[in-house]
Amino acid sequence: IESSPHLMGGAIWEWMDHALPCFDADGTEFPAYGGDFGDAPNDGLFITDGLLFWNRQPKPAYWELKKVYQPIRASWSKSAPHTIVVENRFDFTSLSEYRLRWELTADGEPVAHGGWENLDLGPGERAELPLPSQIPLSGEGKELLLTIRATLRNATPWAAAGAEIAWEQLRVSPRSERLLPSCRIWEEDKVFPRETATDWIFGQGTTEIAISKATGQLAWWKEGQTLLPLQGPWLHAFRAPLDNDWRVMNKTWFEHGLHKLQSRVLETGLHEWGGLQTVTEWKAPCAETPLTKRFEGKVRLEAHPLPGDAASFLVTTRYLLTPSGELEIEYYITPRGGCYILPRLGVQFTLPPDHTRVCYYGRGPWENYPDRQSGAILGIYKTTVQEMLTPYAKPQDCGNRGSIRWLEVTTPTGRGIRITAHNEISASVLPHAQETLLHTSHQHRLPQSQATFVNLDAKVLGVGGASCGPIPLQKDWVTQHPVTLHFQIGVLR
Repeated sequence: IESSPHLMGGAIWEWMDHALPCFDADGTEFPAYGGDFGDAPNDGLFITDGLLFWNRQPKPAYWELKKVYQPIRASWSKSAPHTIVVENRFDFTSLSEYRLRWELTADGEPVAHGGWENLDLGPGERAELPLPSQIPLSGEGKELLLTIRATLRNATPWAAAGAEIAWEQLRVSPRSERLLPSCRIWEEDKVFPRETATDWIFGQGTTEIAISKATGQLAWWKEGQTLLPLQGPWLHAFRAPLDNDWRVMNKTWFEHGLHKLQSRVLETGLHEWGGLQTVTEWKAPCAETPLTKRFEGKVRLEAHPLPGDAASFLVTTRYLLTPSGELEIEYYITPRGGCYILPRLGVQFTLPPDHTRVCYYGRGPWENYPDRQSGAILGIYKTTVQEMLTPYAKPQDCGNRGSIRWLEVTTPTGRGIRITAHNEISASVLPHAQETLLHTSHQHRLPQSQATFVNLDAKVLGVGGASCGPIPLQKDWVTQHPVTLHFQIGVLR
């Protein structure tokens, strides 16, 4: 958009979804697309690719565009400490029409705020604005972020007073990295698991956690007499295709059976640093080929043998029970085989469907992916599992949140789990499995939720523009390179 003074970029191809409001037999209103009217041939979902949904509510991509278009920029001064450079990119408007406020957060929590009054900065001008000298430049292990917001002083015909026009988030101090378990050895407080015929069992205080020898996953987790209904982790390398995915996957995700991977345990035993290590191989029993047109709502699959270079994954999982009773997990994934561009590499857990509340520290408040996260601010957000299910016309993978530091999934009364990431991860919490999303043609036809699906990913494929344009840039691909997930799970009572 700004690479040349002579060319314009960033033009919008589709402002809103071209879907028609219709009513199902029970009176439910829904967006109808090609094929819903008995019309054949049709283009199916082809033009449900707008920035707004069919009911004119913004999609997550709308907020990305707003950030890219914003006419006010802020950055750190390269010549003066505690100083911000503000740039007015309007062609005719002074910044005197806006209020500029800043907020400093430490690990997502506000610690200071302020602003600049009567900033009369003309079109195309830049100014250096000092921050109070007492603002710390070191977080003492905490992540310090400075968020600057520009809002309208007065109402206009197109927005109310106080409407946010632009924002920037500047890093003051980096996030501290935690030590790996192999480097963090408690000489006196190591918690070794004991072995039974079927499980390895960790015990610490009132906490008991069993890892199954048969699966390498959680068999059970007890807090006193209470059983924590958490299942997993298992490898998760599939996503219900986005509207943009049908070109990038070119049927290969199904032909390599990424949607039906099965595991076999190769080995399990104690590790030298005091924890438990399991090694599993994941591979599909058979392949399937979509018989569906690219933009058709219903997905039909035909089974056939796997290709000779079928995708498989070698997974090494290390479990460690900390002295505080949290389960620390390192999950090493090594992809093998011929499926070069993968949808994701991560793990999945499930909880009962009454775990409907989500709180997290990461990018938000809306859905964001690696190539669509400029418009998402790092912060602490509260939402629900249902709200994370973005209501696209055709159900698909959605709800991803990037740069997750921690994530809580609980019941309305606050019972559940807290996941703390040791390395940067993406996460989503959805009321349906990916295969349910895949095989459902419209949002209102999704069945009642049977579980809450917690997805933690080391890497997630970008969105790209392949509904009518290019696939994601290569830097946003998930390829055959090994990845690591490192996190802790604690119980919230």
